[in-house]
Amino acid sequence: MGNPEICGNLMLRNPLFEGWISFLKIEIPFVSTLLVGAFFFFGLYGLSVAGKFRKLPFLKIGVFLIAGIYLLRGLGEVYLAAVNGFFPMNGIAATLIGLLFLVGGIRKWNPNLGST
Repeated sequence: MGNPEICGNLMLRNPLFEGWISFLKIEIPFVSTLLVGAFFFFGLYGLSVAGKFRKLPFLKIGVFLIAGIYLLRGLGEVYLAAVNGFFPMNGIAATLIGLLFLVGGIRKWNPNLGST
């Protein structure tokens, strides 16, 4: 797992990340709060597709967009891990979540494809 404080410091020392943060003049807690909010809405869309929450606007587009975001993030991290030689646990988890959103969306709007 690693020490979260060390991981955070390594991320902050990344020149690309540091450059964007200073360019945009934003604080780390603000960005973290936005990311938590985004993942909260991703979860609501997943629950909405499953019928456990009220129907949300742009549901079909939203679910496949969320699946694409998770898949790009996950596969990108798996690729970077292979290049840099570390184990991509977060990338594997994001890829699996993206696949779940993708399969759930396909089964919701094309039920004949999922049945045998």
